[in-house]
Amino acid sequence: MTAQENAKAIEEFLKDDDWHYTRVEQDDGDVLFTGGVGGLGGAYDSVRYTAIAAEGNIQAYAMLPANAKEKLPEMAEFLHRANYNLRYGSFELDWSDGEIRTHISFPDCVLSTGEAREWIASLFIIPPHLLGRYSKGIAAILLGLATPEQAIKMCEGDE
Repeated sequence: MTAQENAKAIEEFLKDDDWHYTRVEQDDGDVLFTGGVGGLGGAYDSVRYTAIAAEGNIQAYAMLPANAKEKLPEMAEFLHRANYNLRYGSFELDWSDGEIRTHISFPDCVLSTGEAREWIASLFIIPPHLLGRYSKGIAAILLGLATPEQAIKMCEGDE
């Protein structure tokens, strides 16, 4: 599918579910959808998101309003520990500015199935959900209240 076909499917979902978003056409043909998601619970109540409709795939990111610039090694360890057991999505850490985000992508072939709406919903549900689930550990690392190992146990219910 083309980027425009993928963008159309994403935009239909966003309109049907009454999301507030901005659509941005990129020079390379990709289409970005940006906005915010609230009501997450955990240590942060809201996150920013970006969904990308490209030729051959769709992907989404959710970003925290905080960064780990002062705690890069500790946060990197924590996020690696978090990624180890994840089935869907992954955490990423920008070493240059400390941005913490989650990412998920799907090949566009899923949009040609009868379950396209569920796949697109996953783009907007999974990344913020991951940030919400692990946000208390992220905050504990940023505040120096826990080691990465302690923070993971806190988030995954082992402590």
